[in-house]
Amino acid sequence: MNHNLLMYYAVSFLAVAKAESFSKAAKNTGISKAQLSRHVSNLEKLLGIQLMNRTTRTLVLTEEGKQFYSDWEKIEENSIETISHLQQDFTHMQGTLKITAPIDFGIQFLPAIIQEFSKQYPKMNVILSLSNINENIIEQNFDIAIRIANQLPSSNLRSRTIFKFHRMICATPHYFKNQKKPHHPEELYKHYCITSVNYNKSNLYPQWSFLMNHKIKHYKLERFIEVDSLYAQRELIKSGVGIGRLPDYFIKEELKKGTLIELFPKLEKLISYVYVLYPDTISLPKRIRAFIDLLLQKLNKA
Repeated sequence: MNHNLLMYYAVSFLAVAKAESFSKAAKNTGISKAQLSRHVSNLEKLLGIQLMNRTTRTLVLTEEGKQFYSDWEKIEENSIETISHLQQDFTHMQGTLKITAPIDFGIQFLPAIIQEFSKQYPKMNVILSLSNINENIIEQNFDIAIRIANQLPSSNLRSRTIFKFHRMICATPHYFKNQKKPHHPEELYKHYCITSVNYNKSNLYPQWSFLMNHKIKHYKLERFIEVDSLYAQRELIKSGVGIGRLPDYFIKEELKKGTLIELFPKLEKLISYVYVLYPDTISLPKRIRAFIDLLLQKLNKA
């Protein structure tokens, strides 16, 4: 027996039995009278039972029809109740949402979003783990991970782009009172460069990448200060120690006020992305979907 067809036809039978008329059921459901009649006939054939006696004027349920109607009415009520619970669960969600994100991005953006999430879903607990080393989402049972990259490596995770940005080469104006301003990345070797920690052990020296004639070219940094914090990098750059490379969203105010200036403004910039990653499941849990929706809503405006 085809149970999918049975359920499909049973919905039509229920509508006809409730209305006690094919014509009224057709008006209530928007399904034609002829199609409803076919559905009921097909249901009777599937079951091998006559469910209703019908003439041109009357429609009467058989004893088997009354029993079937009673049983399916309960199923319908349970379905409505289940849907209602699912809809209510969004406002009455409870449990724990576990998030991992880079340290500085997490500090800058996530507290306000978590505050809003907690206000909307007061029964939800949130665990936020900040780390500049990519934690294993599946093994460590994270619901959501924020990743920053030019391109994500292939994985079994699903992803969405939150926003894109550029990394900008910058320094303070007074740094160049005693230093010659570089006009090309190949001159960076003459300067202290403040940069993120080099986790790529295949490169002895850290390097910065630039677009040259639509191709990526890497420049080795010979004099450098590696710091595992964008906040600390920004303070070092502002103190006049050297030249840095920071995300444009992180130094927006400094560039606006002139406390930092951009170097190589005419060079084409590589695009980097902020991604949200989450498990590839058939049905995404409501807590994950709700947080991602909020994340996109807030940070698409960033």
